[in-house]
Amino acid sequence: MAARRSRRARTAALGQHFLKSPKVVRRLLAEARVNAEDLVLDLGAGRGSITQEVARTGARVIAVELDPRLTSLLRERFGQDPRVSIVGKDLRDLHLPGEKFKAVSNLPFHVTTQILRKLLNPSALLNRAALVVQRGVAIKRTRRCGNMFNALVSPWFRVWEAGTVPRGAFEPLSPVDTSVLSIARRDVPLVTNSDRASYEELVRLGFERADAPLSVSIARLHSRRRIDEVLKSLELPLSTSALELRIDRFAAIHSKLAAIKEEPRCCPPGSPRGRPASRPPRGRGSRRARPL
Repeated sequence: MAARRSRRARTAALGQHFLKSPKVVRRLLAEARVNAEDLVLDLGAGRGSITQEVARTGARVIAVELDPRLTSLLRERFGQDPRVSIVGKDLRDLHLPGEKFKAVSNLPFHVTTQILRKLLNPSALLNRAALVVQRGVAIKRTRRCGNMFNALVSPWFRVWEAGTVPRGAFEPLSPVDTSVLSIARRDVPLVTNSDRASYEELVRLGFERADAPLSVSIARLHSRRRIDEVLKSLELPLSTSALELRIDRFAAIHSKLAAIKEEPRCCPPGSPRGRPASRPPRGRGSRRARPL
């Protein structure tokens, strides 16, 4: 009895709710479009239900699990399969592959946010993913307005909720509602990698004063006249704030602001355009003394 309570406590501490439904696992593989040529990450592999189905497709699998007891079990099950690599490691310390990969995982609840930030980094080589997450996380990550993280990743990834997962699909039963979070890398990013830093700066500044008009919140980067000109061209109200703006519109604003060139200054500030600045009149005392 004491040993059973100890296992339950460890399971709860690690956020372990093992996916036991083959139907749900096959649904995840279909959502991620897994095929024999893929490299797939199973993050929080648990007892290996996802790893097993992925390996059956002929794909290579990296099964990552922190619990030493489960890591031993996975090595017993898949140790002879050359397509499966078992990694005993905390997901937060995992180095992602240096080649294109997919992720099909039942993510541990307590590290979901950290793992999503890692996977959705534009520098990561994630191609597609189907992840079981808490429904609240899925709702937050698929908001189309008012979320800075979503705005930061939207030029490179599309993220959507692909249905719910019944609580009975887990052992033990999931204490919360869960959903399938689907991710796909855009074939053509909305922002180039070379412009990533300037795009991220624009978004972060916008959300520093999230309820202020963009002409105020990003004024450090562009003049109000330029910002208003871009908003008008996109048929957006001049009062639009970062909270109100749809996340995919940040890329359009960034692109248009970058395309507008500052007017060249052909004459000193304050002088009439197109005319040389007039010199102030010299007084009598300002004449140069002639040499004696």
